[in-house]
Amino acid sequence: MSSEIKFSINCINSIITKIKENYSTQSQLIILLLTGSFSPIRRDHIELCKLVKNWIEMNIEPKVNCIASILSPSHDRWTFSQREGKNCLAAELRIKLCKLAIDEAQVSDWIFVDSWDCEQVFAPTQAQVIQHFYSEINRKLFKSATNSKNHQLKKKEIRIFYVCGIDRAVETGLFGLPIGESVIVNRGGWEEHISQPTAFIEQHQPFLIKDKITHFNSQQLWQKINSKQKLKKITFSSVAKLLTEKSCFKLETQLLEKWIQVSNDPIIYSLVKKKISFFIFF
Repeated sequence: MSSEIKFSINCINSIITKIKENYSTQSQLIILLLTGSFSPIRRDHIELCKLVKNWIEMNIEPKVNCIASILSPSHDRWTFSQREGKNCLAAELRIKLCKLAIDEAQVSDWIFVDSWDCEQVFAPTQAQVIQHFYSEINRKLFKSATNSKNHQLKKKEIRIFYVCGIDRAVETGLFGLPIGESVIVNRGGWEEHISQPTAFIEQHQPFLIKDKITHFNSQQLWQKINSKQKLKKITFSSVAKLLTEKSCFKLETQLLEKWIQVSNDPIIYSLVKKKISFFIFF
């Protein structure tokens, strides 16, 4: 189950180290947080981090310093139910692919992947994921500053900005997210929503970025995988290599039902009864 994944990554200590290197700045320190299936990670996920980092450092007053971005792949249960069982990579593989992409893009000095969401017994909400990183990063930072008697660092509070596309914001209404702590990015075909956001979105006072990046969705990527087309424009070479060279198997209904008996998840159970399979790599 997801709570037993072997490929576990906790990025918080790495981020604390990076904060210590930047604590002397007078700017507010910001960490970007991206959630989602990442099934698999694409080039536009990394480009989104770059776009938002540049935008907030140039446009927010008083000045802020975006020191890190966290990619937090969502729980297997959320991914499975969101995609109705289609083209779902298991959490362990999704995390590995994110790490490969970060390394290939040469952004490992400020973009990190973390497996906390995937390791929970039940799928956390977006608000719970945000609260986890906010609490743990600030708690560890305060403890480190206390131990080192660094009073200037002790006063630092790290803010977490949740980042998503306008399509995701419209679908979720940013329900449960902190006021003024979200960044919404434009997507092709959604321009009307970014120029005239709904009342649900406006009440969260998000930062709206009208600039667009070339966006590919996972369905386009999987169509290319299944038709054995080149994936270079959509994802990274290391990711494409693993996706196309590994043997992909479907866990059949019988195996999934055993999982459901343990997890007691009604959403996945209903999908399993429809004989929808779940992709996993071995």
